[in-house]
Amino acid sequence: SCLLAENEETQVRAIDLQVRQWLLAGQQNIGIICEDRKLARRLRALLDRADVSMQDLSGWSLATTQAATVIERWLQCIEEDFDARPLLDCLKSPFVQALSAPGLQKEKPTEADENEATPGRHQATRTDTPQDDYRYLVYRFEHDIILHENVHSNLQRYREQLLRRQDRLSHWPSASHQQLLDILNRLEAIAAPLQQLQSARKPVNASRYLATLIDSIEQLGIRAAYQQDAAGLRLLQTLDELRLALHYADPVFSWQDFRYWLGSALEEKLFSPQTRSSKVKLMTLEQAELQAFDALIIAAVEPQHFPGKAASSPFFNQAVRQALALGSWRDDYQQRFRKFRQALFAAPTILLTALSEENGEDIAVSPWLEMLLQFHQQVYGEQPLNTQLKKLLASDSNVFRCDTDTLPEPAAAPAPVLAAPLQPEKYSASSHQRLINCPYQFFASDGLKLRPLEEISTELSKADYGERIHTILQCFHGAESPASRYFGVNAFAENITVANREKAQQHLVELSERVFSKDLEDNVLHRSWLQRWLKHIPSYIDWQIKQQENWRIVETEQSAETSLDQTHRLYGRLDRIDAHLTQPGDYAIIDYKTGSSAKQPEIESGEDVQLTTYALLETRAVEVKYLSLDTPGQRVKTGASLAGEQLDELREKTGARLQQLIDSLGQQHPMPAWGDESVCCYCDFAGLCRRQQWRENG
Repeated sequence: SCLLAENEETQVRAIDLQVRQWLLAGQQNIGIICEDRKLARRLRALLDRADVSMQDLSGWSLATTQAATVIERWLQCIEEDFDARPLLDCLKSPFVQALSAPGLQKEKPTEADENEATPGRHQATRTDTPQDDYRYLVYRFEHDIILHENVHSNLQRYREQLLRRQDRLSHWPSASHQQLLDILNRLEAIAAPLQQLQSARKPVNASRYLATLIDSIEQLGIRAAYQQDAAGLRLLQTLDELRLALHYADPVFSWQDFRYWLGSALEEKLFSPQTRSSKVKLMTLEQAELQAFDALIIAAVEPQHFPGKAASSPFFNQAVRQALALGSWRDDYQQRFRKFRQALFAAPTILLTALSEENGEDIAVSPWLEMLLQFHQQVYGEQPLNTQLKKLLASDSNVFRCDTDTLPEPAAAPAPVLAAPLQPEKYSASSHQRLINCPYQFFASDGLKLRPLEEISTELSKADYGERIHTILQCFHGAESPASRYFGVNAFAENITVANREKAQQHLVELSERVFSKDLEDNVLHRSWLQRWLKHIPSYIDWQIKQQENWRIVETEQSAETSLDQTHRLYGRLDRIDAHLTQPGDYAIIDYKTGSSAKQPEIESGEDVQLTTYALLETRAVEVKYLSLDTPGQRVKTGASLAGEQLDELREKTGARLQQLIDSLGQQHPMPAWGDESVCCYCDFAGLCRRQQWRENG
């Protein structure tokens, strides 16, 4: 019989239903001939859902295996100057085994939220194996250098950022820093011969390309890992076949020709993983030759698969191949047609399926299927359509497994208890704010240490822009620092006045251009961020002149820490601390903002705790305030602030409330999800707390 489907999902559901009907009828040997790998993947998913195993004899293209992917990503590293994406794929690949590092230091660095450098926030014990240590090194390299420092190519740039980070963060273990440098240096040495071939202007013999590639994967430990993997062994066999073939003919290739030649070879080779025997077998038309089945399905009988089309070749077209007696598409067509006819006699019961519509329009089925339909119409007066299967498909409901389990209870708002070992001992301004915003958010982020998946970006984000501005102002105002040494700049030594205003402004412009210079090398579009800041510089200089009437800068980017009780500590990084000129002992904390900041009512009500947290860190502060550096109209202005008795009162109440909340955690009080819309719209854990479900359930 035959089934003509309106869409691909209908076709695969028809095959799924027919297979299960035959199994219920007692068929022991069911064959499925399918040349469409997308349909085959979907069919496997449906049969697995119904607990029906399927033995896949057709296999997959070797190029799609994980073993071949690591070679592709390694070659992309060579071509793309070690772009972060292929580089991380190589470093994380289980086949790259020659870069494992020795044991790490116990204290491991991290970067806290809002760029606060914090030793020990994620302290971990020494791992058991070199592989574990190596994986942690790669994790730190990805998060601290690539994602946080926004470096996404060039081994030298990676090394420079490692050196800068080691200089800036003294708590970074020197052993870990040196091990990462050793890994990068090792990669550079292994890649050098391939990079020379890739950058060479003259074509090179294919054997030299292949030998250099094989030597590099051997140095990376990939070849040894392949020996323990079924797909890896198949790939090594393919590389040996290519190497032996080059003894007879060794063409001269450009790098791109070599890549095409290697890719085509891996694409043509098939890999069939070992699978257990099953009553249902999936295979290609060639594999079905001379086999017999109790029932057979020939799926996707469409022109692109039956008969298919001639394989493209960069060397000879079909006419030349026929003239040289190399075998042409006509020969392949005749062979496939013969095998198709044989398959029609391979089982007493056969179902042929095909897609007959696309986007609501009729499309042609395979000419071979068309001949069968026309023959049946002329001989029997009707086409052999499977009407029973069509009726079953007409229903949207589909019982695929008998399930007698009771339904789960309606979802309720989560209110877990944070186990004592997971309770943090150190709190930052960000974690303090999460605890106030939503206890469940704090539970997920600071208790379970969950983080959203970060993406590698080749463009500066608003957060990156803010970080650059912090660095610029630290270099402009502060004493010598790791940042100023890295960028080779000096602070403006004079007191800014109306008389030297232009000089200060020019110094800040030049310093800003120096800090943004690395970003401009990566992407010319980053100049827009630089221009955005340059437009605010005159306003900032004016604000600074006015600020200096009563205050002088004493610290920039100052790390601070204080005890809350015998166990818990509060820490943070203060952007700037000013001392009063006429009131000794009075200090002001200034927090730079290039994004949105809290409004005055939110701070005074205790809902926003960033400023009061900073006030707890520096008890001598008589004023804390936001300084908005990126407002409309290119203006720099003071935002929300606290001072005097109001600051003292809020500082005392905020500290008492934080201590009370910490005590509640220690007493194993639940941490509910509150479902506040203003917090949930920015929360990374909506999928974890399932707010939408429990809000709908009331």
